[in-house]
Amino acid sequence: IELLTRDTAGDPTKAVNFAQQLAFSDKVQFVIGPVNSGEGLAATPVLARAGIPNIVIGAIDELTNYEKYPRAFRVINTNFQWIDTANKYVLDTLKKKKIAVIADTSGYGTSSAKTAIELLEKAGVKPVYSVLIDLNKTDLTDELNKAKAAGAEVIMPWSAATGLLGRLLNARGDMGWNVPVVGHPALMAAQIRKLLN
Repeated sequence: IELLTRDTAGDPTKAVNFAQQLAFSDKVQFVIGPVNSGEGLAATPVLARAGIPNIVIGAIDELTNYEKYPRAFRVINTNFQWIDTANKYVLDTLKKKKIAVIADTSGYGTSSAKTAIELLEKAGVKPVYSVLIDLNKTDLTDELNKAKAAGAEVIMPWSAATGLLGRLLNARGDMGWNVPVVGHPALMAAQIRKLLN
């Protein structure tokens, strides 16, 4: 077995270029990855057109559409499962209805925010605040002040970017705003602990 690896650095454009290279130049027989949904949204169609089996390591539900991508297989939970579980926890266990949905501007973040809001609205809850934030934004105080002013009782972030999640938690702490934060499983990532002040 010959293993070829490529580092996309989280960039969907690089993911597409590498998928094309692996499929058409290197003529690989199988691809594992890319390892995030934003890159997967870009690369999975390329691999499907090439007829290459693909293990998807992205949570966006559309990445394993058996009609569009019959050789794409998922090895993690779907995004719908994560969002549905988080929403039910907030609504049924915490009994919170005033929700701020905060996501990043990646393909994953925008898709997740849309799904989260749709599922909340289907449950009869309209978020009091929602925003998409650039992954590299360093200060999230403005967005959290707006969420707080809107009356949010819980923050639901949808991002796999541990740096952004760490900055969100720090901004919330710096404000002294003691509201629950329930969202993407990356909130439990070990890397976040090192980022908290």
